[in-house]
Amino acid sequence: MFRFNRKRRRCGVQFLDRQIKLVVAGGTAYGRIIRCRSIPLNEGIIKEGKIADEDRLAKELARHVDLMSLRGETAVLTVPTSTIALRKATFPLVKDHELRNLIDVELHGGETQLPFRNPAFDFIRSRVGSEDQDVLIIATPAGVVEQYVRVVKKAGLTPAAVDASPLALFRLLLRGLGASGLELPRRFLLLDVEPERTEISIFSGGYPVFFRTVAMQAPLLAIGEDRSAVYARQLSVELGRVMNYYKYNAADGGEEIRDLILSGDPVLCGLLSRTMESDFDRILQMPMDRALSNFEPSHKSFAVPIGLAMKGA
Repeated sequence: MFRFNRKRRRCGVQFLDRQIKLVVAGGTAYGRIIRCRSIPLNEGIIKEGKIADEDRLAKELARHVDLMSLRGETAVLTVPTSTIALRKATFPLVKDHELRNLIDVELHGGETQLPFRNPAFDFIRSRVGSEDQDVLIIATPAGVVEQYVRVVKKAGLTPAAVDASPLALFRLLLRGLGASGLELPRRFLLLDVEPERTEISIFSGGYPVFFRTVAMQAPLLAIGEDRSAVYARQLSVELGRVMNYYKYNAADGGEEIRDLILSGDPVLCGLLSRTMESDFDRILQMPMDRALSNFEPSHKSFAVPIGLAMKGA
């Protein structure tokens, strides 16, 4: 949706309810991490992905942009995954600009229904035939995109692209697997885990087929009960629902998912790797050590903004 301004450095900006994750990347294909910073946010500035106080959010980001001498730098940013809708449709075999016009007409009055009006969208061709093509449409409310872009501009950065967190992680995963000489699993579950929320994504044949954001509640703990164990139990329940939905509504022939890839908080990733060992044939941690030229363990918590910075490289 945006043209890329290729500069020596690029920022990845991930917005969460209680923090902003900011990464500065450079080097070949933006594979060298220059700076990582987590910017805490007061409660109420962002609520369930929706910006409640745009000015405060912009000022908080701007303060760190100035402290890090990033004013004017190019940035790729997230919009909330919870606002994104995935749709499949078939169109005639036409060029990109014509296809975009056809999709726009379809989303504003065709059979492809969205849970919101005035969408901003992008598309991926998933099959190209002799006369028609299957297209994956990735849409989100235009107002959401515009608000987050305004925040980034007010903070002194130059927006180059808007992306979804699962797609940023997928980009990083491809980079890491390629450097390791490993193939992308045919079908896999991707979890991005944070203490307050988990993002659940399913990819099949190299394309996203399912996104869901789950708020992880912090219940009162019984004496001696470990919060991480409670997190794992809550997530297990949610995954059961997601896997059943996928198997009976989205999968081809009721295919099951046997590969799990984990990203996000290192402690939670380690816990889930152990507790879900019997549920999957293979569990992989995001291969960031192979994707980055100067990997450090602290980078693990910044996988999404790192993947954002690599967009278009």
